[in-house]
Amino acid sequence: MSILDRSSNFISLSTLNYFLVCLFLSWEAFVNEQMSDEIKKNPLKSREGLRSSDVAQPQRNHNSLSTFSIKNVVLPPSSFIDKKLLPMLGKKTSLTSLELHDCELGTNSIKSIARFLSTNESLSILDLSSNKMNDLDSVKALSSAIKDHPQLTFVNLSDCNLVYSDDNGVELKTDVLSSILDGCSNLKSLVLDRNDIKIEGAVSLVADFIASNSTLTLLSLANNTMGDANAELLYKAMKKNTSLHELSLGQNRITLPKLLFESKRACENLTHLDLSARRYGYPYNNKEKIRTTPSVKLIASYLTRNPALIELNLSGNSITSSAVRFLAASLKCNSTLQHLYLSRNSLTDKCIPSFDDALKKNTTLLSLDLSDNKIKVTGRKELIQSIICDTTSLEAVANSNHTLKLIMTNGKYKNDITREDELRNINTLRKKTKGVKDSTLFDTSETEGQKIRYKVVLALFSMNTDLFSPTNFENLPLELMPRLLEIAQNEIGYNGYGEGSVRYGQGVTWSTEKKRKDETDPYLNRVYEVLTGWNTPLLFNVS
Repeated sequence: MSILDRSSNFISLSTLNYFLVCLFLSWEAFVNEQMSDEIKKNPLKSREGLRSSDVAQPQRNHNSLSTFSIKNVVLPPSSFIDKKLLPMLGKKTSLTSLELHDCELGTNSIKSIARFLSTNESLSILDLSSNKMNDLDSVKALSSAIKDHPQLTFVNLSDCNLVYSDDNGVELKTDVLSSILDGCSNLKSLVLDRNDIKIEGAVSLVADFIASNSTLTLLSLANNTMGDANAELLYKAMKKNTSLHELSLGQNRITLPKLLFESKRACENLTHLDLSARRYGYPYNNKEKIRTTPSVKLIASYLTRNPALIELNLSGNSITSSAVRFLAASLKCNSTLQHLYLSRNSLTDKCIPSFDDALKKNTTLLSLDLSDNKIKVTGRKELIQSIICDTTSLEAVANSNHTLKLIMTNGKYKNDITREDELRNINTLRKKTKGVKDSTLFDTSETEGQKIRYKVVLALFSMNTDLFSPTNFENLPLELMPRLLEIAQNEIGYNGYGEGSVRYGQGVTWSTEKKRKDETDPYLNRVYEVLTGWNTPLLFNVS
């Protein structure tokens, strides 16, 4: 989850030396575009151990600064934060997001941030991830400030060592985690990834937090390696929680989330669930993943009940083609799930018939990620031409699925014979609505006619040229001529797709196109011949 995605007005500092940071702050957090260009042309040398590829990205309008971000910079001592950074930010009444990621914040710096929060009334997002927090006094101050803040709704404390070893390095202590959870009781979103929340005492604290909380809607506990036994404590707590909608338990060595899916009350309110795992390497092996048929059957049975779930991530779990067929079968009767991620598993061409059958009956799934599996080009082509663009006839093209975002290569192969990338661009075409940035809010039905027109052109000239037969087309009504011109225009298509569908070779411009001796364009003529003869209304449909 990227904090920077939440705002257009932000200042980001990454891997800069102290001089640049101090200079930046002395100018009231504003460096104009000319200075930014100069930095990019002549980058200052980075301190040892920091990534030199990151540069400052300041923007204008500092008086309306809404997001301030410093990443991967070892900041000067606490006096710098207390006397320069925070006072400057305190003047910005429009500041809604503060990110200090991996800045090696010390005890005094944490206390300074707590004091800043106690006087701030505008901040809604706080990201202090990758900063160690082992001092209980400073954490208590931060916890109290978070709890009393009037606007704060999202806090990211990933990789903050909230569960830490004692002085002897033997026992894991949970007092810091306990204090943080107490302060976050009023939040809507909390991220606690990579904090060693793996012992029973730590997981119990989180379970009690879930059971008693009535405001939290998003909780991320990824990469804590808690295992099945400890995860069950969370499942039991979720039976008492009615507010949690988004839960991430990825990379936690979960193999059989039995109590989560068998109990309707445990997950009846979930809309987003992440149970992904790493495909290779420490700390996972194949026995610590949701890979077996019983586990997949359990999830499939849950999906057949049409729960509130709209997004499910099972990536990296070594799920086989024989096991995934139960999951695919559940899609036939599921009408709520919109996004399913199955990348980095062990799927082969044997899974294609299962998904083929399921997707022909499912009209609600908007995205299916099968990338980084063992599916060959023949399998990919079969699924695409059966579901996304059936080129057996022009009517079959029109009746194909025009809403599913199918990912199998993730753009890995250019000029792929399956035309996966082009068809994915077509199916994700949305009607742009002024003021709406989230593509998931766009209505795809209003672009169905346009999608079909693009697919017809692609089918006629790339996927199945045998469809072209001028004798089958006649009598184009005059009122449909604008649609003909739309298809044959210079920049036809979406995101450059059309250029590759009506001409030889992707990305070739009209000026460099080889033409016949009479200076006519054979591809443009062919589009005209076909469309002047085809009177299927759906081709020219406009909602």
